[in-house]
Amino acid sequence: MESKTTFKTEYAVQMTCKDCVEAVKNVLSEVPGVDHFDINLEEQRVVVEGTAPPSKVSKLLKNSGRKVIVRGQGTTKGAHSGAAVCIFEPYTFDINLIQQPQKQYDPKGLARFVQIDSEICLIDITVEDFPPGNHGVHIHELGNISQGAQSTGEHYNPGNKEHGDVTTGHAGDLGNIEVDERGHGDLVIESSQLKVWDLIGRSMVISLNEDDLGKGGNPQSKIDGNSGPGLIAGIIARSADEIVVSDKPFDLGINRSKPEKNNKPEMKNEQGLRRSTRRKIRPLKFWKNEKVVYGRAEGSKVPVPVIKEIITISDDEEVIRPPPRKHSTTEKRATTEKKKSQILDWETGKAVTRHIIFMPSMLKPKSVVTYKYKFQKTFSEGQFLSSGVLVLPKGAEKPSKNSKDSSMIFYVIKGKISVTAHKTTFRVPAGGQFLIPRGNQYRIVNNSKDEAKLFFSQAREFIEIKSKEMEEDGKKKSHVDMGYERIN
Repeated sequence: MESKTTFKTEYAVQMTCKDCVEAVKNVLSEVPGVDHFDINLEEQRVVVEGTAPPSKVSKLLKNSGRKVIVRGQGTTKGAHSGAAVCIFEPYTFDINLIQQPQKQYDPKGLARFVQIDSEICLIDITVEDFPPGNHGVHIHELGNISQGAQSTGEHYNPGNKEHGDVTTGHAGDLGNIEVDERGHGDLVIESSQLKVWDLIGRSMVISLNEDDLGKGGNPQSKIDGNSGPGLIAGIIARSADEIVVSDKPFDLGINRSKPEKNNKPEMKNEQGLRRSTRRKIRPLKFWKNEKVVYGRAEGSKVPVPVIKEIITISDDEEVIRPPPRKHSTTEKRATTEKKKSQILDWETGKAVTRHIIFMPSMLKPKSVVTYKYKFQKTFSEGQFLSSGVLVLPKGAEKPSKNSKDSSMIFYVIKGKISVTAHKTTFRVPAGGQFLIPRGNQYRIVNNSKDEAKLFFSQAREFIEIKSKEMEEDGKKKSHVDMGYERIN
């Protein structure tokens, strides 16, 4: 598919020597529609100008045995017709769908859209730390990712077609992205069915299975290509850049952790692609204890902090921490004693003393027999309402149980957990909360690398039961069932 508009595409291409440069030259010289190209060995960068489909150029460069990533796109004259970006949100990733529970995935991904002209939309997608294999890629009708891919609706299909490939199927059918054993995958597509302005506010989803492109021979193949449930999703948002050029969270092994000095405020490079003058630093690998070291800019009269370097603290290195703050006698007493307060009883209207404050020092959850998790009840109101704390060590779970006639609300204080409620499974990070309605089977699993801690509250409605003795005595009293379903 060739555009009538001449545009530029910037690629990050793995090159280590002059022979690599010659090999890349030979590949590009044979591609129809490539009018001009520039190769920078030091930066491992190739800029191609012409009407040749970027997907074709990318494929040919990869076939030469090199790693290739599309880093930017733009038109050579004037502005493009529109641009958008989609960042795949990690919290939409459902680890329970993967058949490799021993592998801890931390998926990241980015998709960029550029409307090259009135006919062609260029899309490039990159993912990392993703399950290996082929995965279907689709644009969905809705931009609601509150429940991950499950809440994004059907495939975007304004033409009311059957499912198929990028040319004949739904407008939102984008084929498959191939992920290697390292968890890295990328895909470049040109579509004549998509227009950037129609995609803003919709979502993109990467599925569990490979898309058979409507050739599976069964009814489901004509709906979603048997690609299965969505693994990860993101919302498509408008991009304000005239030229879309960005450093993705993936590289070709080039160490960019320590920026070089550059005092020249360059707004455009030699290819005419607009760039920011700010230093570009790859995302920190917090799981490797990386951190930024800041310093003061040399020769600057204004105390503006600048990034000096990024360092990694060894797991074996002793970290010096400040001594704990000494508490006053009054503060100690308030945090260690179960102090009772005087309040009014709702039923009698009389003053009573009760525990209504729970200090952090009082939190000492105990292990549940036969299970790995810990539990502590903090408050109860009669027995129809209670609250407490649930602690799940790494790999622990609260086994499947029915909530019966209790409704429960959980708040994740720290960590990340996987929840199954009836037939729905979802992940909740720290700061998130979820509801288990009455009469539902539920299960909570800690698949993360750290301990998970949750606060919960639960309640059940009163059930009036008239006893025979009361009826015989002619009294209009009733017995109230005050029990509750314990969390443990």
